[in-house]
Amino acid sequence: MIAVLCLLVLSSLIPGLEGEPAELDLARYRDRVKAMFYHAYNNYLENAYPYDELRPLTCDGQDTWGSFSLTLIDALDTLLIIGNETEFQRVVNVLQEKLDFDIDVNASVFETNIRVVGGLLSAHLLSKRAGVKLDAGWPCSGPLLDMAEEAARKLLPAFDTPTGMPYGTVNLLKGVNPTETPVTCTAGVGTFIIEFATLSRLTGDPEFERAARRALKGLWESRSEIGLVGNHIDVMTSKWVAQDAGIGAGVDSYFEYLVKGAILLQDEELMSMFMEYNKAIKNFTKYEDWYVWVQMYKGTVSMPVFQSLEAFWPGLQITEQFLLERDKPAKWNSIPFLLRRLYCDSHINSDFSHCQSILKEISPLLSMEAMAIVTDEKKTSTELPFPNTYTFDLFGGVDLLVEILMRPSLFPQKKKQKISDDLIKECLSILYNTCICTEGVTKRLAERSDFVLFLFTLMTNKKTFLQTATLVEDILGVKKEMIQLEDIPNLDSLVSSFDQQQLANFCRILSVTISELDTGNDDKYTLLAKDALQKKTPNPSRAEINQATLLNIPGFIKRLCELATRKVSESTGTASFLQELEEWYTWLDNALVLDALMRVAHEETEQSGTESSDESSIANPSSRTQLPHSMKIMHEIMYKVEVLYVLCVLLMGRQRNQVHKMIAEFKLIPGLNNLFDKLIWRKHSPSNLVLHGHNQNCDCSPDISLKIQFLRLLQSFSDHHENKYLLLNSQELNELRAISLKADIPEVEAVLSTDRSLVCDGKKGLLSRLLQVMKKEPAESSFRFWQARAVESFLRGVTSYADQMFLLKRGLLEHILYCIVDSECKSRDVLQSYFDLLGELMKFNIDAFKRFNKYINTDEKFQIFLSQINSSLVDSNMLVRCIALSLDRFENQSDDIKVTEVLSECRLLSYMTQGSVRMSFLFRLINIIHVQTLTQENVSCLNTTLVILMLARRKGRLPYYLQTIRNMECVEKYPGFILNNFHSLLRFWQQHYLNKDKDSTCLENSSCINFSYWKETVSILLHPERTSPCAIVSYIDEAYMDVDRDLPED
Repeated sequence: MIAVLCLLVLSSLIPGLEGEPAELDLARYRDRVKAMFYHAYNNYLENAYPYDELRPLTCDGQDTWGSFSLTLIDALDTLLIIGNETEFQRVVNVLQEKLDFDIDVNASVFETNIRVVGGLLSAHLLSKRAGVKLDAGWPCSGPLLDMAEEAARKLLPAFDTPTGMPYGTVNLLKGVNPTETPVTCTAGVGTFIIEFATLSRLTGDPEFERAARRALKGLWESRSEIGLVGNHIDVMTSKWVAQDAGIGAGVDSYFEYLVKGAILLQDEELMSMFMEYNKAIKNFTKYEDWYVWVQMYKGTVSMPVFQSLEAFWPGLQITEQFLLERDKPAKWNSIPFLLRRLYCDSHINSDFSHCQSILKEISPLLSMEAMAIVTDEKKTSTELPFPNTYTFDLFGGVDLLVEILMRPSLFPQKKKQKISDDLIKECLSILYNTCICTEGVTKRLAERSDFVLFLFTLMTNKKTFLQTATLVEDILGVKKEMIQLEDIPNLDSLVSSFDQQQLANFCRILSVTISELDTGNDDKYTLLAKDALQKKTPNPSRAEINQATLLNIPGFIKRLCELATRKVSESTGTASFLQELEEWYTWLDNALVLDALMRVAHEETEQSGTESSDESSIANPSSRTQLPHSMKIMHEIMYKVEVLYVLCVLLMGRQRNQVHKMIAEFKLIPGLNNLFDKLIWRKHSPSNLVLHGHNQNCDCSPDISLKIQFLRLLQSFSDHHENKYLLLNSQELNELRAISLKADIPEVEAVLSTDRSLVCDGKKGLLSRLLQVMKKEPAESSFRFWQARAVESFLRGVTSYADQMFLLKRGLLEHILYCIVDSECKSRDVLQSYFDLLGELMKFNIDAFKRFNKYINTDEKFQIFLSQINSSLVDSNMLVRCIALSLDRFENQSDDIKVTEVLSECRLLSYMTQGSVRMSFLFRLINIIHVQTLTQENVSCLNTTLVILMLARRKGRLPYYLQTIRNMECVEKYPGFILNNFHSLLRFWQQHYLNKDKDSTCLENSSCINFSYWKETVSILLHPERTSPCAIVSYIDEAYMDVDRDLPED
């Protein structure tokens, strides 16, 4: 240690550091250093020995770190370095005779290790140079090694913690004091690997190295998400007590030992740890040429201080020679060396002329690993799965490429550096490959808002558009806070500059910016949580603001409609399309898409009568002539998936009516109708093609993705909106009018006001085409769910007899009943969608109930139907509600002979007239839902219970129903449980619906019960007086009263 200090002083005395180095009188400076050493050493011996240290002002000694002549041990290796073997041997003899570690002294674990254990080990290893007599087994035996082992063994009790991180102090005789603080500085935890590993290697006892590595592991696993460590940590809990992160006092030697340990032990793991820290330190603590202290979790400056102890940091930076020596053993493939060259060739005044050649050497190493990811090739070894991309990021490659890309934008116009399109593409491709292979890179880039916005400026260049769009999509997908589209420079002109294919690709990016962020937490989707969030943030979300921004871009919706309805023959020419295919792997999540397109083309070739069965024939000119058409079809499908998704999201947003008006005006629906048979529901052979959708947990083929997005669009378009009649053609509109006239009911106003120039053309409208394919869909098809949802949305709103009969005449009811009863459908999602559709189709329609009874014509079929209903009331409750509402209406039409006849014959209506059946439904519906678990999907169960009770209230039977529930509770031995739960549910209902116009309108329209009656019924049920015959509390014994326990305070 003294030698090191002397060398530092010497360096300050050397002349010529400002200019050319002067010729040095080495002997003179050597003598001066020796004189300085002996001045300190001799005064210690004369005035302070055998104490630990000399006090320079009082010229006496004191014990500071353990009372074992610390300075004497610390000076041993220096004596050998300056050539004083005689004094070295004398001190060794003194230490052998007098050094004793069996003393009742509290010693610093950190200081004892680096000064005593380290001093003894280094002296032991240098002793051969002193010419002293060595043991036969040296270097694995010797008196100095024995003393070092004894000292280190005294420190081991400090490492006996749950985390493996040591206490800061240990008693050399008794171990760790029971009252010892568990708080230790970071350096006090991570500064053991050099001494302890050396000791283990020399003695053969692995316990020392194991303890040091466990401590390092504890620190490594306690670092923050941004890669930093604090200053002091609780070694019992791994909780940070001091959260200031830096490279100075309390932390410094931890980083030093990682580098030295990596070099000494040839340990790649230790070097990787340091490189990760090095990257985080540069990202968060470096300000120009200074290093400050920051908050370890946020990266914000906590202490703008630079300490003297931080001067060691430049010595840890990796040298070029080190990179060359370690490249092959570490399997770095010259990446660090190439990055060093890239850094030198991309300086501020560089013309970037050599950068591209360097990147071309790096790029293949990374792209091969990226391809392994998308082709799902798994590594079987225990090595890093993607070492090249990891190494590239570890040595600062990502940050360097970001700097290169952004540098032209950081200078005034006159001084801007020019960067070629090819270099930009190379940088973007490498960044993308690193993102998909190395965890955390995408998130780091997402935190650079300036870089994210800068990327959008690169999209104006068609040559770099695909690579930029790919990277932006990945970055936005992980960004914690959604980007605001209005922050993108010149967004309107940017979008206007896109051709149709670029706009379709841009929709992939837009889908991330206009969809509400997926929190990944199921609790966030409960209505309780959503309502709380809405109260907390009443303003429009960023997604809603972004939707409004898009709608304000001139011609945007029109262009999307044109893209969605464009025929394949109108898409890009073959030449430009094939050129684009070369870069598709950077656009799509799955680089096998190009392979997939080739396979589709090959399947088409085989089906068209090609005689050759040789798979290699796809490379022959005869086969190649058929490739472009198949590729163009798949190409178009992929584009339409993205466009339809964006349109669908916009249709569900706050500007729904504006979007409806625009897509009607631009004839989206008739355009999709014209593509239905040829593209959307075209005949095709089964395929294994896979394309990642917007939900990364669900992989679908392009064909499937298109169908699902198409059906979702129809559902959103039809739901509670008069424009739903655009799904029909003129003849079908006439049919609706004829149905109304025949039934002698008023025609639907929306049908009369529909602009016939905007409806579907051809023999069938889009709704009829959908019904046609729906009835042909295989029983196991997942499309059944989406088809049923789309058709059901057409029926939602105020019940229309004409709409129902239009669908009944096309056999929809019989198809639904077949699927529920005869096809043995097991999918809960499909069954729910079919129950909901059946409910809307039959509601208040006596003809539908008559058709039902005709199909369900045996007790066996009826029991199967009831079994499906009762197996999951969450799925079937909407149908139960429909039956209850319809029965109530039919019972009030007893003068109608047709109604009376159906009432007496229909098994379903007769079943619902039974009081016990209604009470069973009511009891079970209340029991399966709770305030804390209510979602948009199961809240319908609560509304169905209200419908049953509102109908009972109309007949004056509400007290009877409440008393019956109370009796059923007692039978089930759960007194008060159901009614308490119901009370809480209704209190939540009040909070949830009273300020929700859309929801309340939907309830009113679907039930034909005025919403004021809903509110009155709930208020009556929640009346606080126990004397009220219609109040829930009147039927709960006081001993079991526990209402509103799940509700938060307002």
